[in-house]
Amino acid sequence: MSGAISILIAILAALKQSDIITKTDWLFFAATLSSLPFWYLTSDPLWAVVVLTTVDLLGKARPG
Repeated sequence: MSGAISILIAILAALKQSDIITKTDWLFFAATLSSLPFWYLTSDPLWAVVVLTTVDLLGKARPG
């Protein structure tokens, strides 16, 4: 449910053009999506959580 809400917010922001999506945003988005193969290949959600937590911390640490 939270994923659907996030996508809806992203679509509304893109339509309103209130936020500009930067190359860094796309980089973090791709890094977040990389957690799914970790989960699939290892059959252990721990590695997906590790990747997501790392990306989240790096995303919050960047200026702007």
